[in-house]
Amino acid sequence: MITLALVSNAWSQKKNAAASNEPAYYTPATTPIFNPFPNVTDKKRWLVRNLGPVGIGIMLVRPGMTMQINNVEIGSPAEATGKLQKGQIIESINGKVLKEVDPRIILGDIVTEAEAKDGTVVLKIQGAGDVTVGIPVMGSYSKTWPVNCPKSDKIVRNLADLIAKQDQPKWGSVIFLLSTGEEKDLDVVKRWMKGIKNYAGMNWDRGYKGPGLCEYYLRTGDQSVLPVIKQMTEELRVNMFSGGWSGRAGPAAFTYSVGTGQVHASGVNCMSFLLMAKLCGVEVDKYMFDETFSQFYRFAGHGNVAYGNTLPEGGFRDNGKTSGLAFGLGIDRVLARGVNHRRRPKADGGKGPDKIENAKDTIQLLDGGKVAKSKFFGGYFWSGDMLIGVNDDQALKMEVRKVGGRDFLIIERGGFNAVPDTEEAATARVSKDWHCGYHVYVRQ
Repeated sequence: MITLALVSNAWSQKKNAAASNEPAYYTPATTPIFNPFPNVTDKKRWLVRNLGPVGIGIMLVRPGMTMQINNVEIGSPAEATGKLQKGQIIESINGKVLKEVDPRIILGDIVTEAEAKDGTVVLKIQGAGDVTVGIPVMGSYSKTWPVNCPKSDKIVRNLADLIAKQDQPKWGSVIFLLSTGEEKDLDVVKRWMKGIKNYAGMNWDRGYKGPGLCEYYLRTGDQSVLPVIKQMTEELRVNMFSGGWSGRAGPAAFTYSVGTGQVHASGVNCMSFLLMAKLCGVEVDKYMFDETFSQFYRFAGHGNVAYGNTLPEGGFRDNGKTSGLAFGLGIDRVLARGVNHRRRPKADGGKGPDKIENAKDTIQLLDGGKVAKSKFFGGYFWSGDMLIGVNDDQALKMEVRKVGGRDFLIIERGGFNAVPDTEEAATARVSKDWHCGYHVYVRQ
């Protein structure tokens, strides 16, 4: 189904492009599914933030793919010419124009070819003629890049030297310097870690800086950072909402992103940080850990991680969320944790419908994914351990939890403050036993 949708979208682009006499940049065979791409017929501008070492940002103005200089970086080869400024129209670069294929591929190839030859990049500026920019000659990539590749080694070294100039580490700085394996880069990280007390101000920081902090401990055994790691896990415990986290705010920011209380672009990396904290021997709250692992594990193998408790957006687009989940699950394998990932309970070996009953509602979950009967959950279907609403674009977790030695099926309805902690509290909220031997509790 996903493949058909992508093919249909690409065919529509080709059809629309032909109708407007614009070049078709994509065909069904070349439509990228792992990243978004600029549409030639779209009116919205598309920003290429950095043309490699040239030192300019390029705004792609539509319809078509007109190149307009968006900015000139201070201290860059582009600025050194003294002839380039924001707003100028670039008619061609090294004689090439943007047509037929993804413009970012064309621009990337131009830089790669220039770095492999004499470093010359010629911009033909509308009304001003040719402007020649000289960039560093780096050589060509080897067939085995990035390993056994002198050019890749130069790029890593240049970036490491740039990062080393930071007074305080930014997102990814620690883990990148540790990845080089060089002692001088480790010395920079040790300088950053000396006397460290407060390492994260918001959930974004905990997700993107926390793994580097843990990696530093695993590399050096420096126990002075363990209290900071523990403090960050406790901050996440306080801020968690329904197994996930918002980005900047405390628990549940409903006015940001998709409005479900979480921003998984930050939250999935918070889960990875908790896994690494456990790898460091730091005690992590069990309830928090089980909730977040269950929350994000359900996205694995389904294209991408959604921004919140909604259906995944953007095909197979990554945006850091999907790779963050892969990273987290990789750590889980190292831990060999053996999680019993919860799935939808099946009646009669999965052959018949699952009938859920409680004081407020009756739901029939039929094999095939549809909800056959429901007063409150009409228009929903089940998938894995989720109850997904098509009309309101919401996804509610279903899980089985042991309370007082008995199993209860829980359907989440916004928050987890009222989870029963005794068998009596749970049974007081249900009308009768579920026909499969489970009891039903609906979170309030």
